[in-house]
Amino acid sequence: MDDHDRQLLNKTYELLKENTRMTAKLYRAEKSSRIFRMLYWVIIIGSMLGAYYYIEPYLQKMGAVYTDGNNLFNSINGASGTPTTQDAVKGFFTPKTPAETTTQ
Repeated sequence: MDDHDRQLLNKTYELLKENTRMTAKLYRAEKSSRIFRMLYWVIIIGSMLGAYYYIEPYLQKMGAVYTDGNNLFNSINGASGTPTTQDAVKGFFTPKTPAETTTQ
């Protein structure tokens, strides 16, 4: 092996070492990126579940208050012979035909 071939071999070896070092850095960066991305989503989903756990009793109370108020309103309307809330909403969202709009 002459001197020129030995220089090319040494240069190729140095390039191979540099390439290996850069590939290892890229692998470490990708691995840490995956870990931080997973941690990011765990924090976001965990905080959402924690917020729901914290707010759930208040939501249940609000639902109960709404149901009681709606039942009271419907019982008052039902006693006076007027339509219930469901009838009013159903009538509001039911499309009218052109004949119905002209007669009113």
